[in-house]
Amino acid sequence: IMLNFVQKELRGEQYVNLGQAGHNNKDRIPLASVFVDLPIREVASVKEYKSYSPTFSSSERGEGIKALAKLSVIAGQLLDGESFTRRQTSLTHGMSRNPGKVVFIGGPGQGKSTLTQFFCQLHRCSFIKQHSTKSLNSEVAEACHIVEAQCIDESIDVPRNARFPLRVELNKFAASLANGGCISLFGFILNRIKERSERELNSDDLRNWLSSYPWLIALDGLDEVPASSNRSQVLGSIQDFLIDAADCNADLLLIATSRPQGYDND
Repeated sequence: IMLNFVQKELRGEQYVNLGQAGHNNKDRIPLASVFVDLPIREVASVKEYKSYSPTFSSSERGEGIKALAKLSVIAGQLLDGESFTRRQTSLTHGMSRNPGKVVFIGGPGQGKSTLTQFFCQLHRCSFIKQHSTKSLNSEVAEACHIVEAQCIDESIDVPRNARFPLRVELNKFAASLANGGCISLFGFILNRIKERSERELNSDDLRNWLSSYPWLIALDGLDEVPASSNRSQVLGSIQDFLIDAADCNADLLLIATSRPQGYDND
């Protein structure tokens, strides 16, 4: 089921979302062919973020910390609670007490969504290569080839051990909560896998998968869920999911994105 789902997600998210009218299928641009890693600054809080301009000089764009490189290092670690506890004795002073939880804050058009989309595509390609025992659909194979080619061009390391990747557009999740399509983030993910794979899957199956395989979840666009809507319900559901993940001792990498005005250390 999961391999089938990942292949369909890879195919469905392989193109840049132009977000404009007047573009047809012939105009589609493969996301992987235009992706470049982004420079980032690490800050402790959104207050610190707002104290400087989130722009980069020409020299900074080519140096320093890169987003995908940073994520790849984190993704290669064991992020379950038990492993983190065992490592605590050797932690440096500044290491996060919440391993595997990352928030990207940036303005419109700075590449936050593209970053999460490509990072998930990267793990999908690796997941497919690790677990597929049959010849791939031609479109899936071509999508993997384009991702791998861009990794070579941009000197990006392909994950040796893929995480099971899921990208959730938070405005769609919020809408599903509001109209009764789901009652939780866990339920939203379960429904999506069932619908996409057209296979039966129950909550215990998904919990077993969460406890036995490393996951990557990208929660994209918190700023697109305004406080005047059901933002508190969305945030509460995310926290509930993290409790479920902890109960499963899940090896989970959670990434979220937002604009600064749509984030208050949530």
